[in-house]
Amino acid sequence: MSILSWAFWGLTLTGALIYWALPAKWRRAWLLVLSLAFALAWGWFPALLLTGVGLLTWALGRRPAVWGPWLGALLNLGLLLTFKLQGYFLEPLAALTGLNPATLALLAPLGLSFYSVQAVSYLVDVRRGQMPALASPLDVLLYLAYFPKFLSGPLERARLFVPRLAVSGPPQAAQVQQAFGLAALGLLRKAVLADGLFAMIPDNAFWAHESGLVTWLVAYAFALYNDFAGYTDLMRAASLLFGIELSRNFEQPFFARNFAEFWNRWHISLSHWLRDYVYFPVRRALAKGLPSSVVLVHIAVPPLVTMLASGLWHGSAEGGLARMLLWGGLHGLYQAAERLPALWGRARPPQEKPLWLQTLGALTVFVLVSLAWVPFQVGISASLAYWLALLEPSRWWAALPQVWGVALVSLALDAAQTRRGELFFQLWPKWARAFAAAGLALVVFVSLRGLARADFIYAGF
Repeated sequence: MSILSWAFWGLTLTGALIYWALPAKWRRAWLLVLSLAFALAWGWFPALLLTGVGLLTWALGRRPAVWGPWLGALLNLGLLLTFKLQGYFLEPLAALTGLNPATLALLAPLGLSFYSVQAVSYLVDVRRGQMPALASPLDVLLYLAYFPKFLSGPLERARLFVPRLAVSGPPQAAQVQQAFGLAALGLLRKAVLADGLFAMIPDNAFWAHESGLVTWLVAYAFALYNDFAGYTDLMRAASLLFGIELSRNFEQPFFARNFAEFWNRWHISLSHWLRDYVYFPVRRALAKGLPSSVVLVHIAVPPLVTMLASGLWHGSAEGGLARMLLWGGLHGLYQAAERLPALWGRARPPQEKPLWLQTLGALTVFVLVSLAWVPFQVGISASLAYWLALLEPSRWWAALPQVWGVALVSLALDAAQTRRGELFFQLWPKWARAFAAAGLALVVFVSLRGLARADFIYAGF
């Protein structure tokens, strides 16, 4: 079920009305029913696996004084890796079971990448004493299965998310206004900016073209950003109809002036998960196991390991694990190189630098991040061919002002959010908001007629 369909929003609105009509003690159960029904819309196996993971996570989390949480975390990570790597052993498994390899591949559940790592964060936080184990399996199941974040996040922490479920009454007028504002942003980013740019890229094959290599890469970078940011805004809007706030996942990432800042603005919930559960543990382990004199190892290894873990999380045997590891490795090297000035003294934070250096830093980050998007999209050999083609400046440009026009609109939207807040348009006069609402209605109509290309990239994880 596409989240840009009338069916999804009709069921969401109906579900919200029933939710608020129910007595408070039944609301969580109703939310769980809705969420499992959403999972069932993608197949019986994702719903069954999700339920099993939730019950196992709840049971093992109830034994925080012993081995339960650590075992649960290992089992969840093992399950995730099993499905990520299943492509390497589909043929032997098919021979053993007599099933078609394509049938076995279909069993890989959508959303597993998101709810398995959320289960890990819950169990680790319980073991660390950062939150008590949840008494009710319903709370654990709902935390993992909550449908606005089921497919593509944001990755919420149980200690922050579960208290939000204790809403006392229907959403206030400000929340409803915020929900409609986020829905407007999500539709603008997805239906106009992202889908518009994807439609301009010839056969989604910018890496194979004879000209316009830079232009197509810019188109892909802005399309990917607006696609995922638009998805997050729409899901935050859907969640607000139930009075539950989800975390913001993007904060103008293309204005980042260094790579650390970029990962604090891009896919924020995943970045913070990797920071807390990969980067910090690796850094602490190195601090205990290696003398501080081995400075280069302490600087380079934690970001490299963290971003390789991110590449592994994004990749799969079928979807190109090697290219995702290359993408993650590039970002790890970027961050390691960025930390090298610390060898010679304190590095100045970007806000303390002159404006020209901040601008140069933002351009450098954008160029290198965009180059790293190539293996995110295609295999290693195609990526190398694209990068080598960039050595021929004659192949850089093409007369495609529409691509640059949409990119400028995206940047202008980000600039307005930076200056006046995420929902800056709610500060406009009533006539301007009415005009914008009429335009949005047209966008909704056009986007819902183009469902053939309305799939979200991250909905496949």
